[in-house]
Amino acid sequence: MPKFSKSNLLLASFLFLANCNAGDEIFIERVPLRIDETNALQLAREADEMGAPFKFARGDFEGVFTGKLKTDYVFYDDAVYLNNKIPDQFGLFKSNIDLVFNLIYGKKKYGHKAFEALFDLNSKVKWGVLNGYKNSSPAEIKLGSLSLGSHDHRSTRAVPWFSNAWMKFSFNSIFNSDYENLHFFKIGWFPFKLGRGIAFGPYYGSVYEDLGLFSYSTDSYAPGMYIKGTLIKDILSYYLYYAKFEDKSTTLSDTYNDAKKNHVGRWKNPWMGVAQDDDLWAARLKIKPIKNRETVGDLRIEPYVFYNTASAQKVWFKNDSKTNLGSYGLAVEYYLGNFEIGGETAFNFGEEKLYAVDRNQLKSSVNNTTASLYEYYDKLTITDPNFSNRVVVWSGSQDLVKNYTESTNGASIGTLPAGGPQTGVVYNAQATAAQPVWNNRFRQAYKNKLRGWMATIDTLYNLKKWNLKFAASYAYASGDGNPHTVESNKTYHGFIGLHELYQGKRVESKFVLGERTIKQPVSIRNNEATDDVSSNTMFTDLHVLGFGTTWTPKKLKLNPNLLFYWKAKSSLKYDSSTGNPISDTKASKFKGTELNLISSYELLKNLTLEGIFAIFFPGSYYKDIKGAKFADDYYDKYISGNIPASAAGTVNPADYRISDHTAGFMDISLTYKF
Repeated sequence: MPKFSKSNLLLASFLFLANCNAGDEIFIERVPLRIDETNALQLAREADEMGAPFKFARGDFEGVFTGKLKTDYVFYDDAVYLNNKIPDQFGLFKSNIDLVFNLIYGKKKYGHKAFEALFDLNSKVKWGVLNGYKNSSPAEIKLGSLSLGSHDHRSTRAVPWFSNAWMKFSFNSIFNSDYENLHFFKIGWFPFKLGRGIAFGPYYGSVYEDLGLFSYSTDSYAPGMYIKGTLIKDILSYYLYYAKFEDKSTTLSDTYNDAKKNHVGRWKNPWMGVAQDDDLWAARLKIKPIKNRETVGDLRIEPYVFYNTASAQKVWFKNDSKTNLGSYGLAVEYYLGNFEIGGETAFNFGEEKLYAVDRNQLKSSVNNTTASLYEYYDKLTITDPNFSNRVVVWSGSQDLVKNYTESTNGASIGTLPAGGPQTGVVYNAQATAAQPVWNNRFRQAYKNKLRGWMATIDTLYNLKKWNLKFAASYAYASGDGNPHTVESNKTYHGFIGLHELYQGKRVESKFVLGERTIKQPVSIRNNEATDDVSSNTMFTDLHVLGFGTTWTPKKLKLNPNLLFYWKAKSSLKYDSSTGNPISDTKASKFKGTELNLISSYELLKNLTLEGIFAIFFPGSYYKDIKGAKFADDYYDKYISGNIPASAAGTVNPADYRISDHTAGFMDISLTYKF
C-alpha cells in the first residue's frame, strides 16, 4: 500500500481541493461566453455602405478596416438558484474589442466578387479578472499513479484571437465563365446556421449537457467550408456545408494509445484508433417563389438537413460513447406590406451509442485512524470497515482486478491474500435501492434513439405612422428526462439543438433564453434511481408564449417583451426537506413569466447607449421543485458535515438549494462602431 509523508498529504489535499473548486458545478462560469451577435461580415458591409474612414480601393482591390468597441456592466440577482437566502448575486464590467478587415477582389474584371477574405480579431476582458475569457489547455495533476483531475493555467494578459478568418472565391472567375448563375467556395472559421439557428446554430461549443457531445466555450466560429450557388436566378440557391468540430487523429499519440482501456474486452487493443473525429455535414435550399412585398407578398422558404457524427465522446468518462445526431427542418418567412409572419420546425434523428465500460477508477481518501492517504478502487466493495468498506490498492487487490474479466455487477472477484492491509472477499459494486444505477461497476452497452422535435411561429405588424411594431410568438420544444439514468435501449424524446443559443426573433427572451443562467432541472420520472437532478438550459422541454412592442421615435428604441414559460414534459414534485423527488406526485408545468425591456439611444453617430433590463417571476413549477438537489450540492458538500451538535435540527437544506424567488438581470452597454 502506498504511503505518503504528512507534507505530501497536505500538498496533495491542497491541489485536490483547488482543482475541485475550479471545476465544480456550483462555481461554474455563469456569464455566457458567446460571440457577439453582430456578425463581422455585417459590420464590414455597414461600414462600406456608410463610407468607413478606413477604406481603400486600388485597381481591382477593395478593402475596409472597421470595428467595434463595447463596454458592458452586467448584473444578476438570484439568477441561478432563484434563492435570496444565499449569495446568488454577481455583477461585472466587461469590454470587447472587435477589429475587422475585409478584402475584395475582381468586381471590375468579373462583375462580381471573385475573391473575398475577412479577418475578425477579438479581445475580451473582464475588469479586475486576469484574462477570464481565454484559458490554456487543462493540465492533468497526478500524485504517483493517482490522477487528481486537471487544472487550467490562465494568462495574465488580455489575449486577442480570431473569431472569424476565412476566404471565399467564385468558380465562375476561376474557369473564366460568364454564366449568370454564380457558384462560390468558402473555407475557414465563419458563422453558419440553418433556419433560425435552433436545430443548428453558429455558437460553436454550445450543446446539450447530458448527451455525449463535444462541448467547451471557444468564443469563435467553427472551422468549416461550404459550396453555395444559384440554380435559378433570384429564386433558388443551394448550400453544401462541412465542419470539423474535433480532430483526434492529428498525431500517432492520438490514435495509438490507451484511451479506451476502460472498454470491456479492449485490453488487447485499448487505443483510440483512426477516424474518431467529430464532423458535420449540412445542406439547405433557399427558395424565393414570390418577391413583391407590396402586392402579393415576399415568401422565403428554407428546407434543410444536417448530420453530425461525434466519436469518442463523454458521458461517464472520456471516450465512452458516440453520438450520431441529425435534424431535418423547414423555415418559412412571409412579408406583405406592414405584416410579417414566420416560423420553423425541425425533427431530430440518429442515436447515441454508449459502449460497455468498466467504471472502476482509482480515487484517494484519508484513513482517519492512521492519518495517511491511500488509493482505492471506487467500484469495488469489501466487508472490511477499516477503510469504509473500500478496497485499497496494493499488490493483492491489483492481482484480483487484473485477473477478473467478467462484467457482472455484484459478483465476487475473489478473496484478498494475507499479508496486506485488508483481508476478505472483494465484490463488484451493484446498484441498490439507496444507490442509483450508475454506481454499478460495469455499464452494459445500450443506445438512445434521438427523436425530439420543435416548432416556432411568430408574427409582427408595423404601424409606420406611429413608429410602432406589435409582435406575438409561440414556440414548442419536446422534452424528456436524463437519458442516462436508465441504462437500456430506449427513445429519447427531448429536442436537441446543436450549437444553438436561440432567444426568439420577433419577440426576444433576454433572460431565460438569452442568458440561460437560471437552473432548468430535467424531468424526473417514477422509479428512476437518482442521487441528484441535472440541469439543461438549452432550447428544449418548453412552451413559450410571448408578446412584444417596439417603439422607435428618432434615435430612441424601446422594446418591452412579455413571455410565459411552461415545461413540455411532466416531472415529479420534490420534497424540500430531503431534496429528493416524491413518487407519483406531479409538479406543475408552469415555469414562470419574464418581463424585459430592450432599449437603445444613439448619443452620437455610431455611438450607442444600450440597456437590457429583465425580471423573471418563477411559476408554480419552481414552487413544487423547491429544494431539489443538484449535482455537487452545496449543502451536502460544505454544510452538512460542519453542523455543530448544538445546532442539530435547526438547518434547513432547502435554504441552500433551488427556490422560487424573483430573479433580475441588467446589462448596460456603450458601443462605438467605426
